[in-house]
Amino acid sequence: MKKSWARRIADDLERGRHSAGKHAIARKLEKRSGKKPAGSKGLIFLNPASKDYAKHRYILWFDAHAPTYFVVWADSLQDAIDEVADEWMEKNAPGWFMDEPIEENYKEALEEGMDEVEAQEHATVDMTPVGGYGRYISSEDWGIEAEDPSRERILELQESLKGRY
Repeated sequence: MKKSWARRIADDLERGRHSAGKHAIARKLEKRSGKKPAGSKGLIFLNPASKDYAKHRYILWFDAHAPTYFVVWADSLQDAIDEVADEWMEKNAPGWFMDEPIEENYKEALEEGMDEVEAQEHATVDMTPVGGYGRYISSEDWGIEAEDPSRERILELQESLKGRY
């Protein structure tokens, strides 16, 4: 039986054989065919080329109602969140950013007599800073599925996501 693209990457990662070249080839095939590689709908391997120097591998989910899962290599949780925001959200889900509500809340707080620091704190309560551009998402709309997950955990998650999407 032929293994799915995501399963082959997980196998290669565990054996230390995955390279950025394989990922680039998969992206080129995706662009040509207009189809996503098998298994990538529910679990997106965002930056596998970073695995050789990043300290951790995270599985993060974003969007509480219909979560999208990411495998991200980074030195810290904040770096992983920033990677998703800068490399994926900006292009694929800009509606997840809470820029307009924060700006409205900030202006309202200033009108109510708060100073700038208080207004900023008020506007960003229950928000998580993401990316390198001073953006925020709702703290309810993301979470950590696993930190430094095993190959088996990645495969379990892939299997559980198959029926959802």
